[in-house]
Amino acid sequence: MPVQLPAFVGAHRTSVYAACSTALVGMVVFNAFRKHSNFYSIAVYLAKSNGSVMVLANFGLLLTLLLGNLFRMVFFGPLRPMEVERLYDRMWFFVTESLLAFTIFRDDFDTPFVMSFGILLFVKSFHWIVADRIDWVREALFGTRVP
Repeated sequence: MPVQLPAFVGAHRTSVYAACSTALVGMVVFNAFRKHSNFYSIAVYLAKSNGSVMVLANFGLLLTLLLGNLFRMVFFGPLRPMEVERLYDRMWFFVTESLLAFTIFRDDFDTPFVMSFGILLFVKSFHWIVADRIDWVREALFGTRVP
């Protein structure tokens, strides 16, 4: 049976995720400052501790999602429900196909590779939104779908 979240958490999932991630990053950095005396040892601790790397990577993911959401709002405004549905469908197929293709590159799987994949995913999603908007304008002008 699925767990029911309180109404506030369900309505503001991104805000709760951002608050928790920011609090975790603050605690990790504060702990590093408490344990070590200079910047170099703090940076080494944050880079070598598995928990710290996980928390910082999670915060990087949060910043990426917020930046993508900001770009979407600036360039496209609110998306229509049909655009959201088509975007989710296309993204699902793209991610699953990419994960299958990643098995070929498993030896080269590092941070720049993951960052390049994230950039590719954002560019493709913006391209799909533009293509849907162009189709919508064509339908509005000509009355039918032009292939």
